[in-house]
Amino acid sequence: MEESKITFRVYDRKRVLEDEIIGQYELDLSSIYFMFQHEIYMGWLCLYDPLDKREGVQGFLKVNVQVVGPGDEPVVHDLADMKNAANEQNFFAEKTVNEGHLVNIDIYEGENLAPVMSPVGSKHYVRVKYSGVYCQTEFRETLAPLWNSNVLLGCTLPN
Repeated sequence: MEESKITFRVYDRKRVLEDEIIGQYELDLSSIYFMFQHEIYMGWLCLYDPLDKREGVQGFLKVNVQVVGPGDEPVVHDLADMKNAANEQNFFAEKTVNEGHLVNIDIYEGENLAPVMSPVGSKHYVRVKYSGVYCQTEFRETLAPLWNSNVLLGCTLPN
């Protein structure tokens, strides 16, 4: 079965040394496909340190994730509704068909990101990984970055 997990990672970009991970969250795409409208809408992902160097919540990442299968129409949300969404979701750490699905991901913002070294001059970005493919946002120099980025990935999911 094809890997059906997608990983979100938020990094602190370093100029000389290797970029340091602030936190990550993993989602199972097949569970999203079986949700209402095949999506997580305005969901806050609770980031944790996958290396267990730091305890507790390392910040939050606000996303939309939509899995669009064959014959499905993507759900389009009104921008005004998205800014005032009262139905935000929160997520905390937990035989394939060869028809293609599309995963439509909107990465909006980070909040309360844990400073890795010094918050001054830190550049943060999100890297999304699915089945060996990486996509990433632009760099932002703040502990509450706004990205407003979109990522499209192809996948197969259980029937």
